[in-house]
Amino acid sequence: IIEAAVTNETAAQAKKLLIQYQQADTGAFRDTLFTTSVHPLFRQYQAELDQYSREEAEYQELLLRYSDLCEELSVPQEPLPWSPSAMAALRGTIEEMEQRILQREEEAYICRALDDVMQELGYPLLGTREVTKRSGKRFRHALYTFEDGTAIDVTYSDDGQIAMELGGLDNQDRVPDEQETIYLCDAMEGFCTSFEQIEERLRRRGVVLKERIHMLPPTEENAQIINTEDYHLSESPS
Repeated sequence: IIEAAVTNETAAQAKKLLIQYQQADTGAFRDTLFTTSVHPLFRQYQAELDQYSREEAEYQELLLRYSDLCEELSVPQEPLPWSPSAMAALRGTIEEMEQRILQREEEAYICRALDDVMQELGYPLLGTREVTKRSGKRFRHALYTFEDGTAIDVTYSDDGQIAMELGGLDNQDRVPDEQETIYLCDAMEGFCTSFEQIEERLRRRGVVLKERIHMLPPTEENAQIINTEDYHLSESPS
């Protein structure tokens, strides 16, 4: 601990003084050397040792915070032995983890607010599903009943982005026929008006979507049928 606590400069100076003290040929010179050099160096050594102890104690407190954050984020806790250079690295790790938690809390609040708004506007929650891609990227879907056999699929990605898509409902994967495509394009245009209400009500809750939201334009290419078998349904599709 002592070797780690003192600076290289202090250690080198101590070795130099020890040689001078041992080679001193008179007691008077030793006394002078002790007063002018050894005693001040000892005070410097003690100050460095005290600082090391304070930093080590602070590091132990940071480790407790790090452990709590690992548990909260469900990530493995890595062994992080104490050293003076480790303090800044641990602070940086903690700051990054706290930012992740703040982002997660923000996204959870937006999710709750959007769910409240959708249901206030008369779009009940029909079902949910979660998807994890091979890349590890995660998506959570919330499906809301819109009107006349259609629904709005709200997709939350783990990077904070939100996508909203309107589609027809069926219990199988298929593409819409010509008549369904025309109807779905009209429904998508109608939802654009509803989306303005959604944005306004979210603003009242302190949520401004800005670049976070993505909506497909109401074109034939974007007309789709949503397979309800992919969702955990909370009610039967109307």
